[in-house]
Amino acid sequence: MVGGLWMVGVLFCLAGVAAQAAIWPDQLGGSAKTSSRAVQLAHRALWDEYGLDQAEQAVYDSAGRQFVATAYRLKDSTGAFAAFQWQRPATAQASKLESLAVETPDSVLVAYGNYLLRFEGWKPQVSDLAGLVDRLPKLEKSALPTLTGYLPSANLVPNSERYVIG
Repeated sequence: MVGGLWMVGVLFCLAGVAAQAAIWPDQLGGSAKTSSRAVQLAHRALWDEYGLDQAEQAVYDSAGRQFVATAYRLKDSTGAFAAFQWQRPATAQASKLESLAVETPDSVLVAYGNYLLRFEGWKPQVSDLAGLVDRLPKLEKSALPTLTGYLPSANLVPNSERYVIG
């Protein structure tokens, strides 16, 4: 009986590990993953409000060129949309990678389904992103909030969804 209970405990622990399976693949954009770790979050209460499920950061290397990729998996696409608005750098410009994507000279931020993806030190091509999103675990692609498409552009704070009312 004790052996059976021990085996159940082991299976329960393995199920917990599988639930937090790796987000990042071993290869990305011709680079090999050299390490990955869970992300230590500042503002944990806000991430929880947005519905954060898992966050993982990976380092990739190809011929001495390294970049860092960070993924935040949220419970739904609305949470990813809100996190994208919050995390979008003030100096970012629109990117053609995806409808919710911006870039700076050395980084890219993309919201796709229930994921927020950040690439630092490398800008993926559309084909790199397409190959990645097909393999994201627990991907959920519900419709995004449509309100922002109806808001006027007058008085919009540049690079935000905020308005100056005066």
